[in-house]
Formats: sequence, structure tokens, C-alpha cells
Amino acid sequence: MHPTSPSLLVGRALVAWRLEEQVQCMCGS
Repeated sequence: MHPTSPSLLVGRALVAWRLEEQVQCMCGS
């Protein structure tokens, strides 16, 4: 198993942030 690359961590964080933003937008309206 290869070590996680910084770019992958950034990608995961970005996806999680976008999903959270969409959920908040849907729940807020």
C-alpha cells in the first residue's frame, strides 16, 4: 500500500467541503 499523496488529501478535503456546502445549501433553503 503506497503512502497517501498530498494531492489526494487535498482532493478528498475539497470533495468533502463541496458536499458539505451542497447539503447546507439544500437544508438552508
